[in-house]
Order: sequence, then C-alpha cells, then structure tokens
Amino acid sequence: MTRSLWKMPLSNIKIFKTLYCSKKNQSIVVWYSDSLIFPSFVGFTFSVYNGKNYVNLFINDNMVGFRFKDFIITKKRLVYKKSGS
Repeated sequence: MTRSLWKMPLSNIKIFKTLYCSKKNQSIVVWYSDSLIFPSFVGFTFSVYNGKNYVNLFINDNMVGFRFKDFIITKKRLVYKKSGS
C-alpha cells in the first residue's frame, strides 16, 4: 500500500536542520529509520540507530527514494551449532 500523494513524504525536519549545518565528512545521527532518503542526502554519512547501536551508512545515488531501514540490519543472524558425533 502506497502513501497518498496529498500526504508529504515521511521525514523528520531535524534531519534537514542538521544536514545543512554539518560538513560532508561529519556523520549525522538519525534515530528515525522510517525517514525517506532525499536527493540532498547524497554524499553524506548517516549514523542510523538499529535498536542497539549506531550503524554508519554512506548515501549514494541508488539509495534515493528508499528508507534508511532498508539498508540497516536489525536482527542477529542465527548460528546453528553442529552436534557432536
């Protein structure tokens, strides 16, 4: 189900404020992983919170239009132990 056109794209205004006040080599902290990635974010590094720690994410052209959570792993990988023979 898509978002209605009369509703604006979901993003937090705090991300834009910190984006224009920061430099290219500085990491921008983001808690809102549901926020949409805009073309003005290209070339910046974001530290996205995945529930436990922050994961660095460098934004490139192919990521525009997606959400931050699409590129961040939030669950541990299940490791099976071999039974002794």
